[in-house]
Amino acid sequence: MSAYTGVVLSGQPDEWVPGELFELEEPAILVALDEYEGSEYKRTLVTVALDTGEEMESWVYLLS
Repeated sequence: MSAYTGVVLSGQPDEWVPGELFELEEPAILVALDEYEGSEYKRTLVTVALDTGEEMESWVYLLS
């Protein structure tokens, strides 16, 4: 197991993870990010909630 922390999905609405959201100009960069994160993490499309209350879809690396 890695020394780094990881995110897992939760069914509890009061559990959340702070983070930053970036828009990619070149989605092909995801392949390089997948390699960087390694096999311990899986890129997953999830719905995220912004501070404004708006929700949107975003890629998140979840601990596998």
